[in-house]
Amino acid sequence: MIRSGAKWNVIERNLELLKTVGSNVELEIFCTVSSLNVWFLPELVEYFKKQCLTIKFLELTEPDLMSIVNLPVEFRTQAVDILKSLDTNSSEIKNMIGYINLTDPFHILERLVMHILMLDNLNKENLFDLMPFKDYALKKLTPISYARY
Repeated sequence: MIRSGAKWNVIERNLELLKTVGSNVELEIFCTVSSLNVWFLPELVEYFKKQCLTIKFLELTEPDLMSIVNLPVEFRTQAVDILKSLDTNSSEIKNMIGYINLTDPFHILERLVMHILMLDNLNKENLFDLMPFKDYALKKLTPISYARY
């Protein structure tokens, strides 16, 4: 889970409670897709399908360093493959895929990595270790002070 401090058992208990509110209430899940969570979307979609809950997607645009459109091309390609693999008829996902320019070499990976490392330090976590671009970043980026590495 990307959100530090979230307790999954509490979230699940609250979802179960909300499902019992009544038949005139429609429960939908909204997920903001970012460069931090795109890698875990298949599991999230599968989980909510098993819960018989609708999931809607929003594309994160700000801060720009966390937008999937600013990942290095190699990882944008992976993100597009993940989005295409999702078992969903989401028009939001289709729009995201269409919006991602896979030929644009511009990215701001250094700022993203610094942000993740700052969050890891602040939250005493290791989110950076879960990112598929970790090795790429460690090899390609010029002098960033990686406290843990």
